[in-house]
Amino acid sequence: MEFRLVFMDNIVDYPLNRDVDLYMCNSQPMTANVTVEHSYFTHPSCLSPQTVIVPPDDCQRVSICSEIRHTYIDGSLSRKVVVISSNSSISVHGFNVEKFSADSFLVLPWSLASRVYYVMSYSPQSIQTQFAVVTAEVTKIRVVIPDRVNETIYVDYKGIRYSNAVPLYLNGESPAIITAAPASVLIGVVVRSQDSRQVGESDPADPSFYFLPSSDSLASEYMLPSFIDADGKTYSKPCLLLVCQRKDAKDLFIGEDNLSDLLEANSVSDNIGSDNSSLDRLLKVTLRVDPSLVYKIYHKYNKKFMAIAYGASDRESYASALGYDFLPRPCQMSVTTEGDGVDNDCDGSVDEEICGNGKDDDGDKLLDEDCLRTEQPASGYATGTDFAIVFMSNVVRDVRSISIDEMELYVATESKSYLNITSPSYEGDGAPFIINRTADPDTVYQIRLSPKMRLSTGTEIGRSVISSKVIRVTSTSDIVVYGINKQQFSTDGFLALPTSVTGKQHSAYFLNTYSRN
Repeated sequence: MEFRLVFMDNIVDYPLNRDVDLYMCNSQPMTANVTVEHSYFTHPSCLSPQTVIVPPDDCQRVSICSEIRHTYIDGSLSRKVVVISSNSSISVHGFNVEKFSADSFLVLPWSLASRVYYVMSYSPQSIQTQFAVVTAEVTKIRVVIPDRVNETIYVDYKGIRYSNAVPLYLNGESPAIITAAPASVLIGVVVRSQDSRQVGESDPADPSFYFLPSSDSLASEYMLPSFIDADGKTYSKPCLLLVCQRKDAKDLFIGEDNLSDLLEANSVSDNIGSDNSSLDRLLKVTLRVDPSLVYKIYHKYNKKFMAIAYGASDRESYASALGYDFLPRPCQMSVTTEGDGVDNDCDGSVDEEICGNGKDDDGDKLLDEDCLRTEQPASGYATGTDFAIVFMSNVVRDVRSISIDEMELYVATESKSYLNITSPSYEGDGAPFIINRTADPDTVYQIRLSPKMRLSTGTEIGRSVISSKVIRVTSTSDIVVYGINKQQFSTDGFLALPTSVTGKQHSAYFLNTYSRN
């Protein structure tokens, strides 16, 4: 088993040049022999190779000198690639820690390296962001930069700036890293810590971002390392976040402790709704763990569940999934239903045929074997031609210096359309509100509304009312409508559903601890 990675730059105001850490975890019944090396980069402080023996159900840490980080001094190309080899299956976690900065990540095995990646970044580009491409052989790489209206997105490489104005390659798609041979892509943000945003009620830590594993990549066992840094200090307040089927909790173990027994011993109440929806069948648990211990989290009968590590280090939070299960699943041929989201012909693609057009769309000499949905059903979609919208009250406690008090509608079009936006009683004074316009395809239109259009204002507060403050949006072709309800310290956003999907019976849920109307 092999892994390849690069540690990104970690810029702070007062760097300590701390070592970076790798945690190798072994959940198998046999010992794992692991080698960590960076043979193309040498430095007096960086030992390579390093060999470590990981016993069953245990984790071991390997530290590498801070010079292994790929910094701006290295330029666009460097050979600071770390290669991890193991004689058996392991999971690998990386930590890139500096003062006021703690970045953690789960390293994916090299066998999962791909040829196409989509890279996300800040917009507008007020903070420098970098991404690295790791390859195992000489290969050609193509970066496709998106074309955005009123915004220039660029990539710096070898001192040259490529953008939608001066393209490297440009075809209007999202940023993608496309390679001729398998590669892995890592992305990081280079930014000084400027403040401590509140996370939770009393934890001053910057919020952490991580990738959530999809439901089909969940595993049935994970290892949680003992997060002890290179200075021998533990990371503060480490937590284990678990999501599992409620019925599976009695057979889910954290070390030798059963999850159901842990919840009962700590008097954790189960106050989630009682209906049989898919969400109510899930159990969501956050457990504080001892950072000096290694935990094996597993299900006795191999049921899948989600496990995420979360904590903080010197005012900075970190989080990462503890593992994935990417083993290939056997594919079975099946009869297609339009838009069923299933690889019916087991060719690795989903819903790639257009049924009824008489063509072999995917070139496999089969006709209409895996069809996409060509017509939208009467319900289940947010696109439509008729919307009825009302804006609710937006009450804040401190209104002494209100600087934000706005309401907005956003209308997105796919094809050319004629829009009609009306309200019979705009601002509550009986005067109608009418907007008529022709809308271009693939365009988003912003419509600003008066705050007086909110349902509960003035004498309406605290009593049931019948109001004519309804905004009707109609169009000649399908559109999407989104609403924003802003107040000082409060921004509510919602997706409007077309009248074609409204129903005759609805269930409303309220927080049982809420003390206000």
